Amino acid sequence: MNIDEAFGALGDRTRRQIVGQLACGAASVGGLAASLPVGRPAVSMHLRVLRDAGLVSARAEGTRRLYQLEPDALAALRDYLDWYWAQALETFKQHVEAEGEQQMEQELKVSKSIVVEAPPARAFELFIDQERWWPIATHHMAEPAGETAVLEPFVGGRWYERARDGSETDWGRVLAFEPPYRLLLSWQMSAD
Repeated sequence: MNIDEAFGALGDRTRRQIVGQLACGAASVGGLAASLPVGRPAVSMHLRVLRDAGLVSARAEGTRRLYQLEPDALAALRDYLDWYWAQALETFKQHVEAEGEQQMEQELKVSKSIVVEAPPARAFELFIDQERWWPIATHHMAEPAGETAVLEPFVGGRWYERARDGSETDWGRVLAFEPPYRLLLSWQMSAD
């Protein structure tokens, strides 16, 4: 696989949307086109570019062709990006340590992770559906506590809690939304 060709193929938003859909499982051209703002001929053209780049493969199933992601190719892209960022961060570390004149104030870092037994696409889908699972009774900002937590699934979307009377208290904004791999939220806290 050629890394440049693969990144070039992912430079198009529609192709990234196709890859996002295929992350949920194999699909036909018609199935993909049903949820995209382009028709079947355009989806076929985008799939050809993704196949040529080695990111997608096709297999016959009855009279249909199903398209699926090529995990090894995606792993190669991830490894390349990991290498790229490791090099950049190492350079940054060396620069900061070489400066040596300014002492950086130690910051409090909070990190929490959890492993769930679900495919990434399903876990992502369930995570953004916070109305179903967020423990609003104990994790809220409004007083009294709201009735539900809402996360609008798009860049610029709001993250907030809604009370029974319809009033809303903002928690933050969606800064990045790239299902099923990346979700970046701001946390808008103030002295109030």
